[in-house]
Amino acid sequence: GEACLQAGNIGEAEAVSSRLKRCGRELDHDLARAWGTAGEALVAWKKGDPVKGADLLRPAAEILDSIPLVFDAARLRRQLAGRLHEIGDVEGARKELEGVREVFLQLGAVPELQKTLDQLDELEA
Repeated sequence: GEACLQAGNIGEAEAVSSRLKRCGRELDHDLARAWGTAGEALVAWKKGDPVKGADLLRPAAEILDSIPLVFDAARLRRQLAGRLHEIGDVEGARKELEGVREVFLQLGAVPELQKTLDQLDELEA
């Protein structure tokens, strides 16, 4: 689904997300539900609805945190911060990014940490 989004194939990304959500429900599988919801959130954002994107990214990240898949949850929270910033919730975006910064710092995830620091700089601008 992520590859479809990066390639600009929104329709296929939407289909992958729907399939993941459906299978997640049928199999009671948290990981499938999380990725399906995350995909739905990113599709909504790409279609011009950052509010829906933010509303869906938060529960997807919470599921990943509970598994725990902290790296992936932090990546989603960085996306969530971007959507929050777009809709004018700068303080909410800052709070998410500060938490994400700590996760990436602890994990030694330098490229993701740099992206997070860049987003924090954008909020200050």
